[in-house]
Amino acid sequence: MQRDELLRLLLDRRGVILGYIATVLADRAGGEDIFQETLIRASEQAEIFDHPGHAMAWVRSTARNLALNEARKAHRRSVVLDDAVLDLLDRSWAARDGENDREEIERLEQCLERLGPSARTLVRLRFAEDLAGEAIAARVGKTVGAVHASLSRIYKALAGCMQGQIA
Repeated sequence: MQRDELLRLLLDRRGVILGYIATVLADRAGGEDIFQETLIRASEQAEIFDHPGHAMAWVRSTARNLALNEARKAHRRSVVLDDAVLDLLDRSWAARDGENDREEIERLEQCLERLGPSARTLVRLRFAEDLAGEAIAARVGKTVGAVHASLSRIYKALAGCMQGQIA
């Protein structure tokens, strides 16, 4: 791919890539830094990509590794996502690389509506209010472990729903 074509693709898919990074990193502010680093590394490798799907697979892999490294360095994996969930997210996102971001957002909104009220509250606190596990636990009167376990189940349900399975 040409460098400008690659950069256009990645900037068009910025929201999706940032969403993926935020899922792995659980830190929105750090996600932007990871996105920038991924963009720089991808632009240096533009000539190796045969097609947009190849580029997006490489970007997901690179972003995942950078985000996991950052989380380990900062000791801040407050929401535990095991490798199986990350692999499931990778496959789901890879299958939808060519789709419109709006369609992806609409699908996520539908999946969120299928969750129960307490699950939606946890998602809202984690992502809309950007609270960490400890703050969520204090807000909802649960232990941190219970919040993390609930969020893990919610993520799995959302991943299944996004793949077309029943949540």
